[in-house]
Amino acid sequence: MKVNTIYFTFFLVVVLAMSLSHFYFWKVPLSGAPLFFFLHALGQAFLEAGALLLLTALLSRWTPRWLFHCFIGFSFAILLLHFVDFTVLRLTDSSISFLFKYLFGSGVSHLITTFQALNMNGTMIGLLLLSLFAIPLLGIGFYRATQSLVSWKVSLQLVAVSLAAVGLGLLGLDLLCHPFLKAPTYAKYQKALPLGTTFWPPDSQVVALEVPFAKAREEMRVQEVLQEKQFLAASRPNIYIFVIETLRRDYLSEQTAPHLVSFAAENLSFEESAANSSSTQTSWFAIFHADFPHHWTSMQESWKRGSVPLQILKSLGYKIRVYSAADLRYYHMDELLFGKGRGLIDRMEEHRSGEAYERDAKIVDLFCKDLESDEAKHGNVMLLFFDSTHSEYSLPKEFPLRFEPMAKEIDYLTVTPADIEPVKNRYRNAVAYVDSLVGQCLTVLKKQDLYAPAIVAITGDHGEEFFEEGALFHGTHLNRYQLSVPLFYKFQSNPWIPLGSSTTHMDIFPSILHYVTGRSDFEELFDGRSIFAPKRWGYRMACLQNGSKAPSEMIVYNEEREFRFRIEEPKRLEVLSGGLTDGDMLEPLLEREKR
Repeated sequence: MKVNTIYFTFFLVVVLAMSLSHFYFWKVPLSGAPLFFFLHALGQAFLEAGALLLLTALLSRWTPRWLFHCFIGFSFAILLLHFVDFTVLRLTDSSISFLFKYLFGSGVSHLITTFQALNMNGTMIGLLLLSLFAIPLLGIGFYRATQSLVSWKVSLQLVAVSLAAVGLGLLGLDLLCHPFLKAPTYAKYQKALPLGTTFWPPDSQVVALEVPFAKAREEMRVQEVLQEKQFLAASRPNIYIFVIETLRRDYLSEQTAPHLVSFAAENLSFEESAANSSSTQTSWFAIFHADFPHHWTSMQESWKRGSVPLQILKSLGYKIRVYSAADLRYYHMDELLFGKGRGLIDRMEEHRSGEAYERDAKIVDLFCKDLESDEAKHGNVMLLFFDSTHSEYSLPKEFPLRFEPMAKEIDYLTVTPADIEPVKNRYRNAVAYVDSLVGQCLTVLKKQDLYAPAIVAITGDHGEEFFEEGALFHGTHLNRYQLSVPLFYKFQSNPWIPLGSSTTHMDIFPSILHYVTGRSDFEELFDGRSIFAPKRWGYRMACLQNGSKAPSEMIVYNEEREFRFRIEEPKRLEVLSGGLTDGDMLEPLLEREKR
């Protein structure tokens, strides 16, 4: 049987087009490091297509027809993976391994919940599922349809010699250029390589620590500390916390969010407010556990009683009411936040059906009705989770648009930086819609005379990027677009003066507990610090989600310094950028007993 060279030529052309087009999108001159990776991408495409052609020729001679056709289907599936990798890299500036880790790292139930949480339209989900079955069959059909057009027989010896020559050429290129390659440059351009790596990656810079990174607290010890401490409160003002999905701070203006802007102007806001992660599950953890977010995985596996700050508030006599348009089952965060069986919650209103804007409107209606009851007058923690500002940015058809033209839906396969403005306008309009709902809540609080004595915190779980640094959406990078969120506080008449000009998610509950109890000595219970407490850490930190595994990539930064690193071992860090220029830069992250 002749090997179908037309099929493998098609394979080669498609892989080449996708890999080399990245250099066009990056708009870099083909010299120095970009030229090195351009040549590597070219050679790797030939290596991959040639190796598959050689294997096909051998299988056609020595294996049954069914196995041969299975291999053809498999090779076409590889081509699909290249397309997915190309699309993911173009949208998120991350490789396909990121997508697989994120989607498939926690089982089928998490996969379903993730699709629901992403608010992906039905067309996209349908195409994804259909492709899993149709792509191998399409590959076999295409191979057989073009088989009759093949007019020449391939020389296996020539293919093998060519593969060896290309491989040796790439190895020689690696040996020549290795001394000049830097890790940050390599990390950027290796994403365009069909095989994802060169033969000889550059050595990474490693920092050895004298004191290891701290492990997560043990729940049994935390419970002992809770029993030892006596928490008292002179009064129990209502506490309202609004967590708005994907709310980027610099998108709040008088036009997009007049109610939020007015709230910030009348109460406490900071020059710098940031999430402790660029993804939902780790941000929720940082908010409600007031702990560094890289501990969320180990605590998820062992923690049974939920958020320590919420446990303290329960011990003070507070009732906890939750109103959620977001799916709290995401990464099983409901039990990590609220305890096994959601035991900390006294009233639960979680709505999963319908469009995100419908769910948001529903929880606001229920919240406002509950404010009319006698039970709502004092001693309540009311938590509201909004979802409309998550992709695909949901809002009612009848909602008056403030920004046009607006994308009707997000076409993930074709959207580019050049045509991103309609997508941004959709996001802006969704922000305006959620702002109107928050305004409705604040209006009812004032009407019921509940606003003045209340404690209120409003924040977004993370920001959103629109290709500013090469990525779309969030959860992929630790930059100011994905981390900058509004964080606004109201403490009754706000007589206390916050210390410092910045705040993060980890500060929310320590600040509330400090205000209610008059105490800020919570070091044994969590790592967050009250905005009113002395000796606040001079840095902010955030971690990058790592699928179902513990986050290892982090950034520690302030207005003057930045240190990006990856934890290799408890006492070894791989430096990604910046440096340890301050002895206190990592101090709160290190083992507590040895600081």
